[in-house]
Amino acid sequence: MVAAVVVAVVSLQPTPPAVRTEVNRVPVPWFADGELHLADVVVSLPRAGSFAPLGDGVVIEDSEGALRFVDADGDVSDFDRAMPAVPEPDVPAPYDVDAPTRLDVTLAPDGQPVHLMEISLSRHEGEIYLRNSETVRRMFLICRDPGCASVRRVVVPGADVRLR
Repeated sequence: MVAAVVVAVVSLQPTPPAVRTEVNRVPVPWFADGELHLADVVVSLPRAGSFAPLGDGVVIEDSEGALRFVDADGDVSDFDRAMPAVPEPDVPAPYDVDAPTRLDVTLAPDGQPVHLMEISLSRHEGEIYLRNSETVRRMFLICRDPGCASVRRVVVPGADVRLR
């Protein structure tokens, strides 16, 4: 009888999300198509809501509105404080006439602006990226200098790409 009770208690624990090792090419956490991308791992969280970086992990809102902490290894635990505030930096968009539309911006830990951009498929850059993948709709521009004269581009698949 004791063994049956133990089995019942263990089965009530939520199943941990799938985690795979993958180095993030973007210097900040981001979310796309049900996956949270951290520095060295990708965590499957299909119904996750908003999120905010905290240390080496993130605080994320689950589908029921509860807050969870996802650490750098992808382990998920309850989070009993408020969602950390993530102020939007006062950084101009890195535009010129041919640039795509900025959707969001944040700062990397070293202060580099990281812009999430929409790729316009009606423009020339859309043709270039679409040749690489039929699912490309977003890219990150990581500024190497304060004026964003030099950038590193990281193209990512999916339409549900977020920085928060």
